[in-house]
Amino acid sequence: NVKWLDISEGEINIDPDGYTVGNAGKIAYTGKYGLIQTKERAYTVCFERGGTYDVTLQGLHVTGEGLQNPVIWVFENSVVNLTLDGDNLLDTRKAYRGDYPAIKVFTGSTLNITGNGTLTTISSYWPSILTHGACRINISGENTAVKAYGMQYETTTPFAIQEYESDGNVGDANLQLSVTDGATLEAYG
Repeated sequence: NVKWLDISEGEINIDPDGYTVGNAGKIAYTGKYGLIQTKERAYTVCFERGGTYDVTLQGLHVTGEGLQNPVIWVFENSVVNLTLDGDNLLDTRKAYRGDYPAIKVFTGSTLNITGNGTLTTISSYWPSILTHGACRINISGENTAVKAYGMQYETTTPFAIQEYESDGNVGDANLQLSVTDGATLEAYG
C-alpha cells in the first residue's frame, strides 16, 4: 500500500502520523508514500521532525516553476528512505529566488537513497544538496544513481554537496556520505 501525493497540487507536509497537501486539513496516515508530478509546477515536500518515512519518487521533473523553497526538506532527527523509480529531476534554478538547494537535510537526520532509477539535483548559488549539522546520506544499490550539480552564480561557484553548521559556530557540521553496493554518485561544482 502506497499513498501517492502530487507535488503539483501544493506544499506537502508529512509527519509521523499523517500529511497535508496545500491548505487542506491533515489526513491521518502512517504507511508508505509515493511522490508524483502531474503538472509543470512543483511545491516543497517537508518531512517533519522525528519521523521515519518510506517514499518512492516516480518520474519527477521539477524545473523550479512555482517553487518557493527547496524541493525536499528533511527536518531534524528524521530518517527518509527514498526509492527511485525512473529518472527524477529536482532543478531549482528557476525557483522563486533562484538560490534554493534541491534537497536540504537538518541535523540528526539520515537520507537513504536506493531503487531502480536516477536522482538528478541541480541548483544555482547554493549547493544542490545542503546539510546542516550532523547528517548521513547513504546511496546504495547497483541500479541507483545520484547526480548533484551546483551551477555557477555570478562569480560564485558552489559545491554540489555541502555541509553547514546547524546553528552558528557550534562546530557540528558533519556529513557522513556513503555510496555502496554498486551505486553511482556524480557530484560537480
